[in-house]
Amino acid sequence: MKPEILKISQLSANKSVVCIIGDDNIPDSLALSKSEKEYVKKQLKSKEECVYINSYNKYTCIVRIREGVSQHRVREEVRKAAYKLRKG
Repeated sequence: MKPEILKISQLSANKSVVCIIGDDNIPDSLALSKSEKEYVKKQLKSKEECVYINSYNKYTCIVRIREGVSQHRVREEVRKAAYKLRKG
């Protein structure tokens, strides 16, 4: 199965998703539980670039892109993160 890349404004509760962020703010639209949010915040605080959450009915990956980098660098970082996801 080939992954589909979409920019969406609303998530279904049972859909797996990769969320790309530029800071440590976790979008409410991800509908993470309190413990999942705490885990993500802890991982982002420890400078993790990718945080994975394997829930019962969905898989969530949060990828942080460093601020202040060129558009080309952002694309390269997203490409590398996608490779890690595919490999993982």
